[in-house]
Amino acid sequence: MQSAKLYFQENSSWSLIDYLKYRENSLDFDDRSKEHRAYAKVLENMLNDKSEEWSTKAESTLKHFETEKSSAAVSAFWDSVYRRRYERDIELLQLKYTKGALVDIMSEMEQMRAAVTNKSIRTLKHAFTGGETSNKQKRQKNDEEEM
Repeated sequence: MQSAKLYFQENSSWSLIDYLKYRENSLDFDDRSKEHRAYAKVLENMLNDKSEEWSTKAESTLKHFETEKSSAAVSAFWDSVYRRRYERDIELLQLKYTKGALVDIMSEMEQMRAAVTNKSIRTLKHAFTGGETSNKQKRQKNDEEEM
């Protein structure tokens, strides 16, 4: 979770909600407790930082962590994250269903094409192999019947 520490280096004011927004598009952005733990852990590590400014800032930020963690803004943030995940999951299920339906339709079309092709081939073979009586054979048959 490299970008966790980068957040603190790249931003002058630190807050959990800003950190979460910063991390949101990371590939390893996962769940609420993991992200909150990472935020707090980096701050705790910074308590021992050589820079007194960072150490003091980390201590002050950690004091507000528990309150901030249960704030309405953080709850609303996670609600929106989970809502987007559910919407994405629903969309994926719809795409899977559509793909399955298209595969089934294509399979049925291929079966119908094969059946029509086989029927056409049989009909043509029958016609070319004498299955259909030629005009000459019809005349001979009619002549025999007249006699």
